[in-house]
Amino acid sequence: ALQNLYFIFLIFDAFLFLGILIPHDAYALSGVRMRFTQEGLNRHFQQVVNYRDHALVDGWYNPPVLAELGKCVAEIEPSAAYTHCLDTVSAQFSAQLLESPEFHHMLGVWDQLDPKTEQAPYLQKCADLMASLYAKESGITVSAGKVEHYFCDKDYASDAFVGFNQDTALRDMDVIALNTYFPEKQHNLLLALQSVAHEQTHLFNLSLNTAFEYMAIDQDHPLYDEALYFREGFRKGAYISQSYGKYSPPGHNPYLLQLDERAAFRAGDGVFDTLRAAVIHGPVMQQPSSPFGPGLYRH
Repeated sequence: ALQNLYFIFLIFDAFLFLGILIPHDAYALSGVRMRFTQEGLNRHFQQVVNYRDHALVDGWYNPPVLAELGKCVAEIEPSAAYTHCLDTVSAQFSAQLLESPEFHHMLGVWDQLDPKTEQAPYLQKCADLMASLYAKESGITVSAGKVEHYFCDKDYASDAFVGFNQDTALRDMDVIALNTYFPEKQHNLLLALQSVAHEQTHLFNLSLNTAFEYMAIDQDHPLYDEALYFREGFRKGAYISQSYGKYSPPGHNPYLLQLDERAAFRAGDGVFDTLRAAVIHGPVMQQPSSPFGPGLYRH
């Protein structure tokens, strides 16, 4: 048996030498597990930044470069532990809402409520709940976003995002901003909850970064790889904004394919799909699971 094991390792080493088992240099092997390395991630994110900077020149987007950027970010695959964490929290969050009389009450009166004084406090409870579920599942400190409404009708405006404080007009990564210029979330509770779950997942990823920065996550932690990934990505400033996706070739949207957004869409769409399946009345059933199409990014 030992002799057979020896030959297996010889074959394994040969594959490593040929580069067959490592699709991207962001990875290295630790035992039999594919793991990120800091050096590999540095090279990866530098490549991302280079593609991103060359994709927009003098106000014009370059579709071939955007396609290469999309391929580059799509190479990164999350660990099974990270995917399990996202799906577990999404399922637990949905289940607790469905068991709550307040959720069913809000479902019936949502479009009659004032967005700032009545809708926002309920959505704040939901953000707090999801943050606590992420903290319990991951074992790290996760802060809840402060849900705020603001108004912006500019061309670059987004319907929801993390990072804007309307009162101070300063960027604040603990704020979940919902744009009242887009009325859908004021009329559909499930779409509002989808956005809260999406943005709170961004804050979970930011918490992984913070845990790494303050050495609050051990190397044997199941989510250590993702903590290292987000830490290196934030350090490099490698996030790709939504505007890059508008001009990218089909199937190569770098905004949607970056891990931070894949995770957020997976969690947010998971919540929406579960709640929609449980709600069998009203116009809710006519809504897609995301603005990009039903279940498109559930992978």
